[in-house]
Amino acid sequence: MRSFLSEFTRDIDKSRTVVVMDEDGLAPPRQYELAPHAVILRGVGLVLAVVILTFAVVALTPIRQLIPGYSTDQMRSDAMNNAARLVQLEDSLRLQSEYLSHLRSVVTGAVSDTVLPALTPAPPSTPAEIQTAAEAAGGETDVGQVTAGEARALQTTPVTYASQGGAARAGGISLPTLPPVEGFVTRPYNSRDEHFAVDVAVSEGTSVRSIGNGYVVLADWTQAGGYAVAIQHAGGYVTVYKHNSELLKQVGDRVRAQEPIARSGNTGEVTTGPHLHFELWRDGIPQDPREYILGW
Repeated sequence: MRSFLSEFTRDIDKSRTVVVMDEDGLAPPRQYELAPHAVILRGVGLVLAVVILTFAVVALTPIRQLIPGYSTDQMRSDAMNNAARLVQLEDSLRLQSEYLSHLRSVVTGAVSDTVLPALTPAPPSTPAEIQTAAEAAGGETDVGQVTAGEARALQTTPVTYASQGGAARAGGISLPTLPPVEGFVTRPYNSRDEHFAVDVAVSEGTSVRSIGNGYVVLADWTQAGGYAVAIQHAGGYVTVYKHNSELLKQVGDRVRAQEPIARSGNTGEVTTGPHLHFELWRDGIPQDPREYILGW
């Protein structure tokens, strides 16, 4: 065979006569006139056509999924979903770290500028700021972001007592005050069981209201308490509202007494049904909310 090919392609420009004979010699011989260069060109063209057709079938049809090691659409989709989950997990870890930092400040009562970005330590220096600070102390200004004068007035307002009714006014909180939700207490405050709160059963989606004027220092998802909100009030008071289904405020927002801040729910791991977990702290020490809330 090698000698035939060598003889056939010796001079590719000259035609060759190929005689075909049967092995037994019974059939008459047959002759074919062939041009070596034409045979070579057709062979190369046929090989290229087969390669192009194979590539097209693999690249443009689902048959490529049968090739070992070739990524399928499902594999690419799973890879993209896993990458998105990884980003979400990193964000969740970052938010949990920020939450722990915020919660530590809330519990100790040391709310820093990093927790309240809009707060600055500069005291009111202009008549407009002094007027605004006075309104903040009395709870008559509009809801919005914290200003320097309002923050200083809120944090330095002393606790005074009203001359009528015996109600204590702690800057942003008039005590005793209305409850954050209307419902019945399912679990009272019990320091021995380390339950520093009152659980109130309410329908999911009920408006949760701030019990006084203040500033949001926490508005985030927590593992045990679900969607939680914490508000810093004057006089060293901090209130915490947990297991909400939706948050209506964000960190740095200013809120007024009885303004909706969330919607009740059943979120978080430590919950047995739709309810509000309400905590009241003063100077980093938990208080029994029933001593401050009317109707509880």
